[in-house]
Amino acid sequence: MLLHYLKIISRHLVRNPIFSLINILSLTIGITCFILITLFIKYELSFDRFHEKEGLIYRVAMRMKTQENEDVTAQTTAAVGPSM
Repeated sequence: MLLHYLKIISRHLVRNPIFSLINILSLTIGITCFILITLFIKYELSFDRFHEKEGLIYRVAMRMKTQENEDVTAQTTAAVGPSM
């Protein structure tokens, strides 16, 4: 049965090379995008998982307004830690 499928695939590739190339290329791009997005999400969700109390970690952000735009940074002074 597998040999039959391979024979049909090879015939289709020979008869319609452009159509087959477009299908194979789009499938390859789709699978590659899926893998890259999955790896990016896995990387982003992996931060601070090695701590014992990972649910108690918080990020302190500071919002700075300028005339052009509004920036959010995670830089704070050393005095913020003890005061919290």
